[in-house]
Amino acid sequence: MLARIVMVTAIASLVLLFGAPEDALACHRGDPRVPHGNQTSCDGGGGGGGGGGGGDTLGFLDCADGDVARLDPEGSGEWQCLSLRELKLALRAISYTVFLTSDGYSGDLVSEATALGFGGGTGLQAGDFICNIHAQSASLDGSYVAWLSDSITDAKDRLPIGSEPFVKVNGDLVALDIFDLLDGLLLVSPIDLDENDVFSSVPVWTGTFEDGFASSEHCDNWTHPGVDGSGINGLFGLSSALSGTWTDTSPIVCGALNHLYCFRE
Repeated sequence: MLARIVMVTAIASLVLLFGAPEDALACHRGDPRVPHGNQTSCDGGGGGGGGGGGGDTLGFLDCADGDVARLDPEGSGEWQCLSLRELKLALRAISYTVFLTSDGYSGDLVSEATALGFGGGTGLQAGDFICNIHAQSASLDGSYVAWLSDSITDAKDRLPIGSEPFVKVNGDLVALDIFDLLDGLLLVSPIDLDENDVFSSVPVWTGTFEDGFASSEHCDNWTHPGVDGSGINGLFGLSSALSGTWTDTSPIVCGALNHLYCFRE
């Protein structure tokens, strides 16, 4: 129920963003119908509804089930229907995109990133480098940071703090904002799409508890090669999870090949 309420809230915000008046309504196939012209209320069909003589006869716009009506932003005065796909694309434009890397890496992210051309730095910087390699390969706009903590930095402090929502690359809502992301309740949808919009249910390096604070399990600041028996592990999450296990599932040896969550800055 919470997820449904959140999605309705997000879609309502998009309707306002596109310039539709406050009384614009979601349309359902056949009934209600949204008239062209100056009228802004939906009509349940049936009787012509008065209106006096003269003037042009109003046409009616039948929106598909689940579509949302808006006035043409170009100023024609005509009503248009927005599909769920169009709403998702619009939501992406005002949100922070998050994706899952399509490849897995060991907990020694510095070495992994160096193999990809990383010029040196911390484990967190190496994770960021890997995220941006993936984003660029899929022609995603902006720069990205990896959802990782180490002995100095909490992952929550690496994300923008604001009212903007987080969405997947296909526009599906993940969380309303960073507070919703970290409140311990269920995500709206799991972070289970990679940079190419491909579904994947995989373990993900995080080193981070569900409240965004660092775990002590971070593969020695993401530099450890993961030799079995070393006692040095990294905390991982599951990309298919809606609960706090999306980031906090269990520690695992650093030699495991896990993926990364990448958030747009």
